[in-house]
Amino acid sequence: MLGFIVKIMNARELLLILNAVTNLGIKSLEKIICPGNNFISCLKNGNIDFNEIGKKLFKTPKLQSKFLKHKEYFDIEQEMSLCYEKGISIISCIDNSYPEELLNIYDPPLILYKNCLLYTSPSPRDLSTSRMPSSA
Repeated sequence: MLGFIVKIMNARELLLILNAVTNLGIKSLEKIICPGNNFISCLKNGNIDFNEIGKKLFKTPKLQSKFLKHKEYFDIEQEMSLCYEKGISIISCIDNSYPEELLNIYDPPLILYKNCLLYTSPSPRDLSTSRMPSSA
């Protein structure tokens, strides 16, 4: 049953789970999971199996099992709806909106959580240039 779930999981869901479980970046996972290949390309091509990730990341069957169970308990829908409610965008390393500059750092994060605050008048710029009232 678990193998079936893994096959229907999309790359973004896999990244959310990996981000929650491993706290590893793109380069670290690339070395472990698909050495010699680009992690993002492997992900986009569907060449990454969640079960294999568990085997490569964790050496003992007990830790592998714990890793797989975390996937079952991690509620992707809840994570996404909570972010939506809070006005937080989820940007994964395979999204076009992921900053290219970040891909050039040593070990870029798999997921970015972006919270855009919209300022209403007065904006911080307006405050710095506004004239103070004169005292009479």
